[in-house]
Amino acid sequence: MADEVTWSATPIGPGEFLYRRVPEGKVQLDDGGSMRFSSRIFRDRNCRPSTYRAGMCGGATRIVQHADDGVLSLAVSAIRELGAVAKLNKDGVAERHHAINVAHMPEGPPPTTDYAHAEIFLTPSTEHDKTCHRMYEALAYMARDMANPWIIEPAALR
Repeated sequence: MADEVTWSATPIGPGEFLYRRVPEGKVQLDDGGSMRFSSRIFRDRNCRPSTYRAGMCGGATRIVQHADDGVLSLAVSAIRELGAVAKLNKDGVAERHHAINVAHMPEGPPPTTDYAHAEIFLTPSTEHDKTCHRMYEALAYMARDMANPWIIEPAALR
């Protein structure tokens, strides 16, 4: 029997970058033809948007699934500096704050484990839709404010 390789998660440092694949269908353009950074590009059904550690994934082209996809480069330090998002009660008062963080989350069984996979998530965790949406909005604002967030521009911008 061949030796089985096992992978474990490792800490993600503040100087690292993450790649986020943006499918062409999630790209929205404004009237001038510029990209509108919408929370849609970070939406995830589990409130944990998938990303890939830039230094481990073998290049941005490796995570593209279709020729029209784009790839954003996100600084881990900027993600963590976004601060907290609040879960509001029915009166609009913050009842809990959730920090935005990232973690290395290798996925899939050996030998097909995707060791570069990481996730952006809230601490403490929540699946409250509005709280998750606030995280997606914060990430979209962060990407919008970056000087040049694209490693690979989506087809709509090429």
